[in-house]
Order: sequence, then C-alpha cells, then structure tokens
Amino acid sequence: MARAVSAVAGKVGDPAYAAALLAALGPGAFTRVLGILTGAPDAPSDTADAHGSTADAGNAAAGATAAGAGEAALLTKAFASAERTGRLGDEWRAMLESAPPQTLTALVTLTPQSGTVLNHVAVTLLNHPTPPPRLHALITAYTTNPLAFQQFLAEHPHETAKLLATADPALKPALDEALKPGVGADGLRERAWSNVQGLGG
Repeated sequence: MARAVSAVAGKVGDPAYAAALLAALGPGAFTRVLGILTGAPDAPSDTADAHGSTADAGNAAAGATAAGAGEAALLTKAFASAERTGRLGDEWRAMLESAPPQTLTALVTLTPQSGTVLNHVAVTLLNHPTPPPRLHALITAYTTNPLAFQQFLAEHPHETAKLLATADPALKPALDEALKPGVGADGLRERAWSNVQGLGG
C-alpha cells in the first residue's frame, strides 16, 4: 500500500484525482494506512474501532520513518485537495469523528487542512473519551490558521475551556493571531474574545 501511495505523488494536488483516490480507499482503509504510516499504535481495523486508541495525539508522526511520514503526507494532501473542493461525502465527515486521535492529528499537521476540517478534528479530540494528554500539534496548526481558530473560540466555548486548560506554550501566539484587531469578522472576533475572557484566558 505504501508503494501505491508513493506512485501517486505528483497527482494528489489534482482535486479530481485526489477524490478518486480517496473513493478507492474509503475512510476505513484511509484511516488504517495513515495510522500505519505515522506509527499510530492500535490502528483500527475499521473506523468503528477508532475510540479504542489512547495514543498521544501530540506525537502523531513520532513513530514514523522519514519515508512513512512522506507517504502519509501524500494521503493528507489528497484529503485536503478533495475536501476543499467539496468532493468528499458524509462518510468522510464521520471519519473525522471516529478516527484515532493520533491519526486525526497527523491529518491536520502533515498538510494544512481547511478551517472546517481543523475545527471538526479539534472538537473530536477534545471530546474523546480519553482525550490526548498533549495538544501541541493541534494548537500549532491553529497558529497558521487564525481564522479557523477564531471561529473555534467563538462557536465552541466548552471545547475552548478544555483547550485553554492545557496551558500549552503555543496557545499564546495562536490566541494573539486569532484575536488580533482586524482579523476576521468583527462580530465573530468579539464572540471569540468574550469566550476567552470569560474563561480567564
């Protein structure tokens, strides 16, 4: 499978090709292969097993070889290409709620994903039955996508409280960018600021 992924290296940026590749794999195989390539322990046999993982999501690619990480990045790039152009169905959104934490973290850190995907993954990670002890990689992804983080802060106060409670050092720069005057819509930024202030952030 890894060799097959490598063979499509020059094509995953094409949304139509990426969507066809993902359709051929399906969410279950995509999750398994991405988990294997990133060294995720207990990669599920199908997406229904996903909540069994207790992996540290902050170390998503720690167990992967350099080659494995590169192949994993091709898969996450294909996902980004297809998702941004509206070519993924509901089964892929369901995957964002059921895949193991380490695999989801790899998805949003190996390749920049849309704000919709990033926020969906954040909510899943923060509400997981066994939340990952470290969320540094997720917060770092938000640092490069302040509009997504602003929306997350405004629309998910419960999960925001959990994220702020980590006191991760990457939170300050991420918050500074998301709440900076002029960033995003005024109303959304004000709601985000209000939620953070209400939590003592």
